[in-house]
Amino acid sequence: MAHEIGHYVLGTNTHANHGLMRASIDAREFADLGARTFGLDEAAQAHLAVVAARGALPADPSVGNPFSYLTH
Repeated sequence: MAHEIGHYVLGTNTHANHGLMRASIDAREFADLGARTFGLDEAAQAHLAVVAARGALPADPSVGNPFSYLTH
């Protein structure tokens, strides 16, 4: 779920090579309490900083939300 929220917050549908925003996550990682694999990579962190500085998150939460049809 955090990955999908990341798409919304970052305003992008792209994927990273590692970290939270990669395209696939091994289910075993969820059981590993020491896993450090769910952070944002440097590119996503930089992009989030730009988005936050611009105040670019949409006021309407359904904008850019691929799951908005579930709320109607």
